[in-house]
Amino acid sequence: MGKILQIRVTAQTFKTEDVEKVWPKLYATAWPDAPRGVRQPGGVPELVDELEDQFRFGDIPADVKAELEKAIPALMECKTKMQDALADWDPATADTLSYQLEDLLSELESDMPKV
Repeated sequence: MGKILQIRVTAQTFKTEDVEKVWPKLYATAWPDAPRGVRQPGGVPELVDELEDQFRFGDIPADVKAELEKAIPALMECKTKMQDALADWDPATADTLSYQLEDLLSELESDMPKV
């Protein structure tokens, strides 16, 4: 790393519109007022953060809240571990954790009632 130039190891969603396609119920829960299919508000890490915000502060149905309550701790832990691995310059671990995070989201999507 130079004095001015920074080298970063990051994880970001390549196509944010894929978030809505892959996890439509989670997307609708995280961003209830977002226009569909137009400009996407965020990627995978942002989805996890928004789901936690909706769980804590959102006006969501009890059955949706119950599913989020079961899933949020594991989602947040996995996302944090992934970010920690990136901060520690450990892309292999971060890559493994990214798959785990996507799997957790897919499980939650399956368990979610319609919103």
